[in-house]
Amino acid sequence: MVSAILRDEDIKSINLWITKMRQYKTQDTEWMTKAAVRTLKLDYKIIGYGYERVTYDLQMDMY
Repeated sequence: MVSAILRDEDIKSINLWITKMRQYKTQDTEWMTKAAVRTLKLDYKIIGYGYERVTYDLQMDMY
C-alpha cells in the first residue's frame, strides 16, 4: 500500500498490530496501549490513546 504520509515500515507495523489486537481484546486500556506502542514502534509522538486506538502526531505541516 502506498501512502503520502506513512512510510512502508509504518504501514507494516500497523497491519501487524491489527492482527495482534484480535488476540488482546480482553485486556485493559493501559495494557493495550503499552502493547500497541511496543508492537508499532512508530517514530511519532503519542498525543492520545483509548482502548482500541493510539493517536500519533504525524508532524505534518498542512499549510
